Amino acid sequence: MSDEPTAVERFNVHDTEWEPFPEFDGSKATLYSSADGTKLAASYKLSGTHSWVLPYDDYFYVIAGHARVSVKGGETFEVSAGDFCHLRGGNRVTFEMSDDFHEVSTLVADKPFDITSH
Repeated sequence: MSDEPTAVERFNVHDTEWEPFPEFDGSKATLYSSADGTKLAASYKLSGTHSWVLPYDDYFYVIAGHARVSVKGGETFEVSAGDFCHLRGGNRVTFEMSDDFHEVSTLVADKPFDITSH
């Protein structure tokens, strides 16, 4: 990541380097993380069932696989390759993800957040 104002961060989600992300039974590749900790853009390969309260708004696009998403007090729905979704911060969500679930997410919050806590 560059601090140059004209820099363009980019990578191909199919051939980038991945780092372990054991908190969500998968791996991640970070494109951008703001210095103040309120914005994050990354690609994730995840699996399993996980529930947490979103400390951020999550805008995600599904590259592969599928997931059942439940919003506590709201709807339950399925997402699969090609789906684009926005989940609002403050909601408790549960994701039941296939072993090949792969997404690209942009996370945005008013205050710094820790992506590993859930």
